[in-house]
This record gives sequence, C-alpha cells and structure tokens, in this order.
Amino acid sequence: MRAYKNYACHRVYDSYNHYESQSVVAISENGEVIGCTPLMHETSFTEWIGGVIVLSPLKEIPTYPDFGTMVKKMTTLAQAPLYAWHIAGFDFSKEELTPQSIIKRL
Repeated sequence: MRAYKNYACHRVYDSYNHYESQSVVAISENGEVIGCTPLMHETSFTEWIGGVIVLSPLKEIPTYPDFGTMVKKMTTLAQAPLYAWHIAGFDFSKEELTPQSIIKRL
C-alpha cells in the first residue's frame, strides 16, 4: 500500500512570484508535502485535479481579499512541513479567484 498520494494540476505556487506549470505534488498520509515534480508524462497513481495548488506551512488559512494577497501570506514563512492547498475554479486569464473558487487542503 502506498503511503502517499500524487496530485497533478495546472500550476503549483511555492511563492507569489514563482510557480511551476503542469506539476505533480506528493502528499504523505499525514497531509504533508513530500515532493513536487514536473508532469512530464502520464504517471501511474496520480490524480489530475487541475486548477492551482499553493504550497504553504499553514494548516488553516483565513479568508483573503484576493489571490495575490493570499499567496503572499501563505508562502511568506519558509518552514517545514508544507501543506498543499488546492484551488478549483481559478481564473487563469486574470490570475484571480472567482466566486466559484473552492479552496481545500489536500
């Protein structure tokens, strides 16, 4: 039995100024990020969830007025462990959350 899950998405943010496109994030059983790699080909045991993943040391996140502020606050602390926050319903053309955006920790 695998002790982790792989999730693939359109973008993975590790800071406000940096993201990787088409990436796979590995999450341990206790919810901590154990790796992030580029999605180069179809990978077994990987769930495509689309949207955005933000890597952050925060276990809980308050509501922020906009995506930029949210990512800045979530990624400012450079400490381990990191958690993966998935954002579905993200507007890639405007790089912002929408009223339909759903944010949940993986």
